Formats: sequence, C-alpha cells, structure tokens
Amino acid sequence: SKSTKRLALQSASYVAAMAPTAPCKPRQMLQFALRLLALARCGRFARASMCPGSVNVEGYGQAAMTNAGSNVPGQDVGSLEVGADGAVIARMDARVYFSDSCVEGSYDHTKYWGLKLVGRTLKFTTDISGAGCGCNAALYLVSMKQNADISSCNDYYCDANEVCGVSCAEVDIMEANKRAWHSTLHSAQDHSGKGGGFGGGSGWNGPRDFNSQQYGPGGSCIDTSMPFDVAVSFPVDAGGQLQAMKVKLTQTGKSCPLSINLDGYAGMAEIHDALSKGMTPIISYWKSGDMLWMDGKGSDGQGPCAVDTQTCGESVKFSGFKLEAMPGQPPLEPAPVTPVGPSPAAPATVPPAWPPLVSPIATVPPLIPLAPTSRTRVPLPPVTQPPAASGTQLPPVSTSRWINHIRPSSGPVGPAGTPAPLPAPVTSPKQC
Repeated sequence: SKSTKRLALQSASYVAAMAPTAPCKPRQMLQFALRLLALARCGRFARASMCPGSVNVEGYGQAAMTNAGSNVPGQDVGSLEVGADGAVIARMDARVYFSDSCVEGSYDHTKYWGLKLVGRTLKFTTDISGAGCGCNAALYLVSMKQNADISSCNDYYCDANEVCGVSCAEVDIMEANKRAWHSTLHSAQDHSGKGGGFGGGSGWNGPRDFNSQQYGPGGSCIDTSMPFDVAVSFPVDAGGQLQAMKVKLTQTGKSCPLSINLDGYAGMAEIHDALSKGMTPIISYWKSGDMLWMDGKGSDGQGPCAVDTQTCGESVKFSGFKLEAMPGQPPLEPAPVTPVGPSPAAPATVPPAWPPLVSPIATVPPLIPLAPTSRTRVPLPPVTQPPAASGTQLPPVSTSRWINHIRPSSGPVGPAGTPAPLPAPVTSPKQC
C-alpha cells in the first residue's frame, strides 16, 4: 500500500541518519526501532501463514483454506483471513484454495477439495460493495486435485488461461464487481469460453442478460452496495449428462432474481467429466487497468464502465456456503473426514471396579503402593491390570487463499510426474 511504501522510505531515511557520520542518539534509535516493528507487523519481514483457518460448507463439511504459492509467477499473494463468523475475507491479490487439510510449508494437490457438483447446487453470500470498475472478485472451480504438475506458482494451480503455466478445465461461477457480473464455462483449451451475465466489451459486446438498472449500486433487483446471495446449479438430463450451468442472484427485500443459463456449450462433455471427478473451489480478488473485457461499455454503449479506474475496496467477503442435492438427485456424499483443528482430548479411562478385599484371603497378595502418575491418586490392582492406552492427539491444521487471471495466457507447460509434497516457495515479504 502507499502508506507502507511511505513508511519504508521514512525508515530508510532514518537508516541514513544513523550513519557513522551522525551520532546515534537514543531518541533516533527508539524511533527507528518503532518503525521497524511497524514494518514487521505489516508483514515486510515475514511471510503470512499459508493456512489461515477453515470454513464450514453446510451439507458437506469443513474446508481448510490453503493460500496460493504465488499470485502470478514471481508475485506474492495478498492477505486473506477467516472471520469469527466463518466468512472468507479476501484482500487485494488474494487467492485461496478449499482443501481437505492444510500443512504449513507443504503443497499437495491430493489434499485439495474435489467437489462433485453434477446434479448439485452450491450457495453462498457475497459482499463486493467496494469493488469498482477494474476490480475482479471471483469464486470459481478448477481441476487442481487431478493436476500433478507443480506449476510455475509452485502450488499445483491450473486454469483455462494457463496463468501459472498449466491448463485445465475452469468453471467461473462469478467474476464480478459492483457494476459487472460474468459466469463462464471453459474447457481446458478454451480461453474465452461461453459466458453470461452483464458487462464487458471494447468494440464488441459482452453478455447482456440483465442491465445496469437491475444490477449495480442501487439496482432494482440486486443492489450491489449490500450483500446478496448466489446459487449455482448443474442440472442433468434423463441420461444423467450435464445440461447447463444455471446461476441465480437474489437479495433480501428484492422480488426480481437475476438468472444466467449457460447451455449448449461445445465443451460441455469435458465440463461434465471435470465436475464428476471433483473440482476445487477457489476465491480471489484482483484488479487491472485492462478489465474492460468484463466491465466495459461495449459497442452498444450499454456496459457499465468507460474506464477501469481500479477503485477497489480493501477486501471482498464470501460467507454462508451451502451444498445441496438437486430434486431427484442422489443424496450428497460427505466430505472426507480430515481434522482441521486439534483433536478432542481422549475420554478418561475408568479402571474396572474390583471387589472389596475380604480378610483373610490367602490367595490375594496385599496391594503395593505405587508412585502416582497424575495429580489424582488412583489405587492400582496387582500388575495383572494393564495400563490404559493413552489417546492419540493429531496435530492442528489450518487454512488459507487465491489468484489473478491473466489475459492473454502464458504458454503451456508439459505435465510432470507426480512429485512428493514440496515445500512452499520462499517469497518476498507482503505488503500490508
């Protein structure tokens, strides 16, 4: 941020002031130390945790959040946190993956979620009220769990635009700001895909499923200055094949939901296969001065943004995740049981009751006092009673983050053999 850069420059001036040619005064030393502490607090000297927490997806289970290795190759990801209410709060340049588990310092593509969404509906609430023209708040799905190529972002990331050098199927449930909305299906090699929503175009027209009077700040159907709800469904035909992606936007107090229906896509069979095998949900937040493909006015002049000003709020928010089976579809399969926090303490083992000793009993030897093994003294029987097995406590795990799309894409990278989990890359410190 500008304030962090300004702080760094000021701190550098203090370093110069403390050169051997100038006396090291106690007041100077104190001020300099305070500035160094401020920089450290802002993350200039330490990488943020790659496992910031977990969120609950109702109907499925807990998801450990895993921060991306890089936003784009060579660039750090932005910060992300999980709120006390379970909401994901993504700051600029954040990217985070939903995972079965997260281990600090190690990426493993087999640990990412593989959400099987054919015949299912995923619901969530989003607040993108601060994201203006040139900003992109996204929630999407890619085939990361099946991707064994570490990628140039060092975290197994892949998408249809090969942002980190690896291509795979991509389902953009939302790429949006408070003035534009896009939902898009991409087969692995289809950079443009088939999309719907509102906004975009520079000499051409983006989707026009609704307009700026219906969607936007103060909109009659979706007022983007307030949180609103998103439901995405993947219905099937009588033969069980994917028919479409259907997206519905609703808001409390509004009676006109906005709908997008993406069917007839040439790559639908590939999308069906990816959703059947399981795709990884991802959240990201980024900005660009060249976002007119999403929010531009278009040749018809009906789009929302003439210029991408990149006036982006500090963060966007996603919450209230819920997974449901569509009517007539099989019930949901539970998420893999993987702990995302400390295991509960094992229940205390109560020694079996022994009959009272009746004297004289020649066959029973007298009790021998033993040193206590806990703060509570428990009389022990003869050595014939085995000690109770102690419970095993698993180490805690936590969560974290996600990516920027780049258009045009970089060149593809050939697949590699499946490696063992690799350490997280050493990256330059983050901004505040």
